[in-house]
Amino acid sequence: MSRPPNVKVTRPVPTYRALVKLYNKEEDADKVRHLHAIILMKKMRNAEAVAKMCGVSANTVRRWVEAFNAGGLEGLFKKKAPEDPQA
Repeated sequence: MSRPPNVKVTRPVPTYRALVKLYNKEEDADKVRHLHAIILMKKMRNAEAVAKMCGVSANTVRRWVEAFNAGGLEGLFKKKAPEDPQA
């Protein structure tokens, strides 16, 4: 199975500096980890290295970057809808 291609943070807003400010103020652990990954990806551009630093898989980092690129912070922090137990 081939490794998915690396992704790049393409969304210019919020800026790196604004992301760091949000990261420093955020109290929700999940949001902190997501922000940390995006900040690191803006600098390092290497999902495997960022994944090791954040304690998640490289595919997870790639999904977070894609969500951020598509929907900004709202997309990054969007919770998955709960599954329907009757489905």
